[in-house]
Amino acid sequence: MREIKFRMWDSLRNVYEDFFNNYTFWEKRTLNTIQDYLILEQYTGLKDKNGKEIYEGDIVKNINDIFPDLKGETIFKVIYQGCSFVSEYKTGTFFMSTGKYYEIIGDIHEEKK
Repeated sequence: MREIKFRMWDSLRNVYEDFFNNYTFWEKRTLNTIQDYLILEQYTGLKDKNGKEIYEGDIVKNINDIFPDLKGETIFKVIYQGCSFVSEYKTGTFFMSTGKYYEIIGDIHEEKK
């Protein structure tokens, strides 16, 4: 069974907040304000080739050419689709069964900065 964890992006301050352990954070905010500018991202249960936890919203690079159907695409966005985490590319998605073929190179928020 995979570990259930989240990280939280604060789009006002452009930083990740500690989702569960920031008592001061939750003490000062209401549910309505949380919905406006905070983005929750779930841990996939996978780690990349360097042992770094892969979260929904991460940008990953394929480091092993085992996917011939991708026609040279190597950069993917991790999303939650249906009942699983998948790697999204220009023309589709594919199931992420292991993290060892990926390296995290950023996240969707870094692209917007």
